[in-house]
Amino acid sequence: MRIDFQPAFAVEVKHEYYPDGISADFRIVPTLHSQQQLQNYGLLFKELPGGFVVLYETTGGAGSSAAKRKIEEPLALSFLLEAKSPFLLNYSNLPLDKSADQIFFLSNRRKNLNAGKRLLSADPLAEFISQTDLLALRAQRFQVERKTDQSSAVWQLFDAQGTLLHRERVQSVAGLSSYRVDLATRQPGVYQLLHDGVTHLQFYAADRLLGEYPFGLLEIAADPSVTDEFSFVDGSGNPQFRRYQIKLQARKTTWEYFVVAKYETQLKPQDLSVTLEDPAVDFARQAAVELADGSRAIPFIADKPLPLTRRPLKGIALHKKKGPTTPKLEIVDLPNPSITEVIPVTAEKVVSRVYVYV
Repeated sequence: MRIDFQPAFAVEVKHEYYPDGISADFRIVPTLHSQQQLQNYGLLFKELPGGFVVLYETTGGAGSSAAKRKIEEPLALSFLLEAKSPFLLNYSNLPLDKSADQIFFLSNRRKNLNAGKRLLSADPLAEFISQTDLLALRAQRFQVERKTDQSSAVWQLFDAQGTLLHRERVQSVAGLSSYRVDLATRQPGVYQLLHDGVTHLQFYAADRLLGEYPFGLLEIAADPSVTDEFSFVDGSGNPQFRRYQIKLQARKTTWEYFVVAKYETQLKPQDLSVTLEDPAVDFARQAAVELADGSRAIPFIADKPLPLTRRPLKGIALHKKKGPTTPKLEIVDLPNPSITEVIPVTAEKVVSRVYVYV
């Protein structure tokens, strides 16, 4: 008997940090509930370099792509993104202040078509994961409260499809309006909580994820809220192949070179320069500073941000003029900043610093 499998959908993960653009940042695994769903429909999950594919079994006929088991809607498959590197946020253009109780939630419900690519990120004006994709991670039972000057308020709880799950008018006590969220009998997923018609919290509820600190979670759904362009299931329950994409942008930081006078004790700032011709960057010399260990350093600060990439940027050079008692010095291809440390200055500016000892 011939057994044939065809791809139902694939997810590609891209990152500008890598020379080939293929992300090597994540371990991707189906959630426990999705593992059961995959098994129920005879679907196979296969992790690939820079993503994964889900395969389905066909009827086996020559040239047939019909599924052996039809897929019934609604269906939502979830996959955990576990970061391999503790420095992923450092070299990715993502919020550095992401907390442990937040995840990046990515879904084909977003309907984000960008340059012909089906993106799972939320921002329709950008091709990369951003702060827009962050969701609060909560237990399936928890208490919320907020200050109010009203005697009572209406709390409403909705699921990802916009279905009202619970509505309750709650009397305020001592200027506080409280509500207990109880999703213990429901599947993990995205929910929205409204207070008097205004969003109080959009969150992902999943007891099992608490304490695991995943980077993110992918959802590939097939239900009426997903348009045909983004659904991997057609109207008759057969898979129709869809390729989805997640893209991460390399972080750009302001590079600072601190030239430290370790051996050249008579070093003069005016005798030094740091240059980069391609791309053209001006490293402005600053006044000498004293470091914590008492040594003297001359900072050179780039006039524009540069991306952190796995392939080192070549051509950054340190030049020192010949002095009365010291020779001319030139160091080509100064080291690039390490991804292990970045220094947030403002929400828009992040600094990377390199110390060069001469």
